[in-house]
Amino acid sequence: KAETLEEMRLTLGFLQRTISQAQPLSHPSGDGFFFIGDNDRLEWVYPMSQAGVFGLQVMRLSMRDDDLVLQMQPFVRDAKTELDWSGAEAFVVIEQAKFEVAYKETWSSDWQQQWPLSRWGLYAVRLQLGKGEQHWPEMILRLGNIRQGRLAW
Repeated sequence: KAETLEEMRLTLGFLQRTISQAQPLSHPSGDGFFFIGDNDRLEWVYPMSQAGVFGLQVMRLSMRDDDLVLQMQPFVRDAKTELDWSGAEAFVVIEQAKFEVAYKETWSSDWQQQWPLSRWGLYAVRLQLGKGEQHWPEMILRLGNIRQGRLAW
């Protein structure tokens, strides 16, 4: 039981740090900020400086089979094409995972199942996670950087 609680604590802490520091950078298509997703996938730009990786990284959190995986690629400001995730290494975040994402545009708006590319900021993201039969506490992250279009550093 202690191992499960520690895994949950570490996973939620990592996701909170990386998602809440999402950077309001333009998507290569020019259609909005690079923060997109649907109910089982989330992509954002994070200023990575750990595990031997430095610089802006596009992070992708998604389901692969029954596992929640994290992939990343360097952010290229002048990229002309969509990212190809098929060859990107996938790190398992939670085995036998439950994962659902919802998006909120403003404090008073309803939660949405998708967040397309948008020039408008996003108020918050809600993550519902679990492992096997366990449901973890719901995590709601306010996204001030994306909302206000400012860099965190």
